Amino acid sequence: MGKKLYFDKSYVIFMSFLLLIICNTQAQVNITASSGVTSGSFTTLKGAFDAINSGTHTGTLTVTISANTTETASAVLNASGDGNASYSSINIYPTVSGLSISGNLSLPLIDLNGADNATIDGRVNASGSTINLTIINTNATNVSSTIRFINDASTDTVKYCELKGAPTQTSSITPVSGIIN
Repeated sequence: MGKKLYFDKSYVIFMSFLLLIICNTQAQVNITASSGVTSGSFTTLKGAFDAINSGTHTGTLTVTISANTTETASAVLNASGDGNASYSSINIYPTVSGLSISGNLSLPLIDLNGADNATIDGRVNASGSTINLTIINTNATNVSSTIRFINDASTDTVKYCELKGAPTQTSSITPVSGIIN
């Protein structure tokens, strides 16, 4: 006959608290929203954008980056009103200096797909004059891009960021490297 394990209630509470701390320390990207689910934590910008696109976070949104992120797929932000996405503006900025959003993607690293009123501000807490965010797509092909504005994405701003992208294009195809509009 097997032994039954019994856990003290305080042990279960302590382990739950420890798990919560571990999960929160892994989050590099945080969202605060004026409606819907008012906060969320993610390990990538793509994860945050996916939650916005699904309508989890709505209204006026602030996306803060507290540690470097490595994107393994394009971080696509759809237009408000496209599917369940519903926001009036999005402000994205780092909370500490020297951060990067990076990836090695043959697609755009950040894809503003009809997204309007999005601001990517590379200054810590969106203030001061020092560049503290590098956005880099290390893919060495001629078909990658760092930030793409597509499907009438407008009134978007990228400021105080260091942008790095694909090498100079050598073919005659439509340009797709760097920032694309």
